[in-house]
Order: sequence, then structure tokens, then C-alpha cells
Amino acid sequence: MPKIGTFDGAGFWKRAFAHQRGNLLRAVQVPDEQIKILVNKSYQELACTITI
Repeated sequence: MPKIGTFDGAGFWKRAFAHQRGNLLRAVQVPDEQIKILVNKSYQELACTITI
């Protein structure tokens, strides 16, 4: 059976470059003007700043 994995958001965010973070935010349909602000925030700050 194939191994089922989960997405480690905090780990990804810590190791990712800004363009990788931006691609992830686009995939979950965050507006472009917010992406420019959010790519440089820490992972813990994201939960309280994203408004869709």
C-alpha cells in the first residue's frame, strides 16, 4: 500500500523561498495584493492575516 502523507505547512513555510510561498498562496486562491504582503510573514502570522 502507498504511504499516505500529510502536508507540513509550518515546515514548508520555514524552508521555502518567497516565490514558492507565492505559488502555494496562489494555489489556494489568495488575492495577488495579499500575496505580496504574506510571503514575508512567519507561518504563525498567516492565520490571522488572510482574508478571502
